[in-house]
Amino acid sequence: MNPRFNPAMLILGREARGLTQTKLAEACGIGQSALSKIEAGSQEAGEDLQRTFAERLDYPINFFFLSPPNQGQSTLCFHHRKRTSMPARDLKLAHARLNIIALRVESLCRSVQIDWAGDLPKFDPDETPGGASGVAKQVREMWELASGPISNLCATVENHGILVIRIPFSSTKLDGISRVAPGHLPIVILNKRMPTDRLRWTLAHELGHIIMHHFGSSDAEAEADRFAAEFLMPEEDISESFATGLSLQTFYGMKPTWRVAMSALARRAHDLRFLSDREYRNIMILMSKRGWRKEEPVQLSPERPTVVSRMLTFHTEHLG
Repeated sequence: MNPRFNPAMLILGREARGLTQTKLAEACGIGQSALSKIEAGSQEAGEDLQRTFAERLDYPINFFFLSPPNQGQSTLCFHHRKRTSMPARDLKLAHARLNIIALRVESLCRSVQIDWAGDLPKFDPDETPGGASGVAKQVREMWELASGPISNLCATVENHGILVIRIPFSSTKLDGISRVAPGHLPIVILNKRMPTDRLRWTLAHELGHIIMHHFGSSDAEAEADRFAAEFLMPEEDISESFATGLSLQTFYGMKPTWRVAMSALARRAHDLRFLSDREYRNIMILMSKRGWRKEEPVQLSPERPTVVSRMLTFHTEHLG
């Protein structure tokens, strides 16, 4: 049976290019109402128009004959770490780009017959002792992670069945986005322009979403942050570092060891009651005066995911 032109892929391709129906219709020389009917599946797109779509959207023609990863999938779930001021249209564009990347990566996995089963647990923070922090503790135990800092979070996450990809986002208001769906790879896409400390926090935050939030939660963002804090800075381990008196210089010295932002260390010390409200506020004010809230000193060595690059190398060097 020959594949058919898939209107859902036309919508996905258009949204990934940040175009409205009106803009794409104008670029293709057709009316917006005609494009609307084609996307709805009530009107066929002829071969000439299919080629026009491919040219205007800059996709190969076979792109429009694929099935998007969320087609017929009612349980596809997106999570993101973003600024509240991020426009909805930019978020829709990011979702579309993630779905297209997922299609490509899953195709690569099939070609090299990778079994990406992973060992991802599922937890409900409401039913776990200690809530989101308790979930993080249990995940570290299940994954047999050593106490103290995680030296390479990207490698740790990839080794346990989550695909991590770094790309430059068009919006600076989006740090990361993740996608979870039964039968599909769990994927996290991170903004390549972030410094390492922010990238690690975002990845831990998205990991929390993937493990805990399968059916939604009214407190999902705060829970993901609590998970990230405990996963990257376990209370039992970091309390020893906090017990000897804290200052901005203390956090400056701790940053290379724990590989998180100074602001995250200060927040953790405050949440664990090693800093009073006034002390924490004063440290944040001092960081702001020095310009460290926008860009911290002590740049950490980068962490780069490797699975996709290794798959691409295998395709080019072994599969031609």
